[in-house]
Amino acid sequence: MNYSDIVEHPEDFDANRMILTHMDPIMFAHVDTVLQDCAYDGLVVSI
Repeated sequence: MNYSDIVEHPEDFDANRMILTHMDPIMFAHVDTVLQDCAYDGLVVSI
């Protein structure tokens, strides 16, 4: 799955929060422009 799929079909995801992981260098360079949370080394997620 790629980011454009996520942006073009948000209705397909029944989630309150989405965290993007395993990003390639191009996507990682644009983390400041995406609406979703982006994972990073050391991130701790509490559920």
